[in-house]
Amino acid sequence: MNDDVEIFIGTQSNVVFSELVWDVFFKSRERGISLKKHFPFLLSGSDNIYFILCKKAGRVIGGLVLKRCVHAEIGAYGIIGLVCVESEFRGCGIAKLLLDRSIKFSKDIGLSACTLWTRFPAVYIRQGFEMVGKAFSGSIDFF
Repeated sequence: MNDDVEIFIGTQSNVVFSELVWDVFFKSRERGISLKKHFPFLLSGSDNIYFILCKKAGRVIGGLVLKRCVHAEIGAYGIIGLVCVESEFRGCGIAKLLLDRSIKFSKDIGLSACTLWTRFPAVYIRQGFEMVGKAFSGSIDFF
């Protein structure tokens, strides 16, 4: 199933991914939040934001956002968020592919660690993330 998918990384926003984020996180949960208000980078992009998208036959079927941040004590690190996969492709390993590629890319650009926010930590624990406290966040340290 994953042999015919491609992973793309860029700093430019993607309308199809933005619509997928809207459908997965807001429309399906009947939330009336504006993407432009809460996630302006989804529509405009940013130098510190990377879109990691999975495409099949040119169609965006999943993606995530990696934000590069800098902390005085730990240096550059990444925040992974808005991980989503189209419903018909869930359970096919697309999220794992996206996470594997985002972790590799994070290391390639010199990030020391990644953190994430999620309601489903078990998915990420299998990727090497560890829960931090009782919050819906986890981290993975590359050193």
